[in-house]
Amino acid sequence: MSNKSKFSKYAVVAITSISILLSNKTEVNAAEQFNIEQSTQEKIDAAIEKNPAIENYVENIVSTYTEDNTATNEEFNKNLVNSVEGALEATQKTEQDVEMLNQKVDLEMQNGEQANQFSKSLETDFQSETRAAAIPRTPIEVARANWQAGIAAVSLYGHKQTASYMQHATVPANASSSWRPKDYISHNDAWAKRVALDDGLNGHFAYRAQQNIAAGKSNFTIKDSYAYTNGEPYTALNIVNYSITFTKGSNGYKTSYFISDTYDFEWNKYNNILVDFANNYAHQMQQLGQIRPYEIYISYVMQ
Repeated sequence: MSNKSKFSKYAVVAITSISILLSNKTEVNAAEQFNIEQSTQEKIDAAIEKNPAIENYVENIVSTYTEDNTATNEEFNKNLVNSVEGALEATQKTEQDVEMLNQKVDLEMQNGEQANQFSKSLETDFQSETRAAAIPRTPIEVARANWQAGIAAVSLYGHKQTASYMQHATVPANASSSWRPKDYISHNDAWAKRVALDDGLNGHFAYRAQQNIAAGKSNFTIKDSYAYTNGEPYTALNIVNYSITFTKGSNGYKTSYFISDTYDFEWNKYNNILVDFANNYAHQMQQLGQIRPYEIYISYVMQ
């Protein structure tokens, strides 16, 4: 991914804060004792150039450096660099996964074997549809209609974000074979909060966080991967990569989350039959080239 950085240079405001001016003209402030060094700035700019979703993570981290933070300026810069590197690692894995999956879909479509097999499996639906409809419908049209019905059922079940992810993957009718979904970004909203504060995720890195705290570190970053095990994060997400930054203030640690995932359609097994149907149907739809994998990025800050 190559996009122009949305950050302008960080400017030091001597009166009260470091102010980061974003492309949308909003500002993110850190206490005045923190100064972003040129080498740090260059790494931030380069990271956002590669993946603009990292901007939200940087914004959240900087917002946690308030006047009660006990870090030195050196620690501040080191933590920013570690955080950006963790986010870059997560995004690179996600980008590679999406590229690989799209190549797989293209190959399956070229071979035509999967499409032919799926068309046969739709034959019964196709025949019943054409008998009832005034205008005959193709197996792909039947599949797309059933896919939309599946999205509606998942939403009615209460997994609205899963349904939104499903819809986002749907290839528009008559779109070219080169069409790809845009990245799906959630930033400090209700879904980001739910994913970030999941008990399983936080339990996954809790021991390492406790080790860092026991070692007296006031600022540190943890990066790893995790598979959700329950609730809608389990049905909506696959195996996520994460980078989580801790900063210490007078009232405890503040946590900034950066989570990335590939929205794909492997043959995952779910305990709930409805969601299992939706996922497996998605895999077949993908083989027909009617839905495409894409990148998911989630950022959240707990002050």
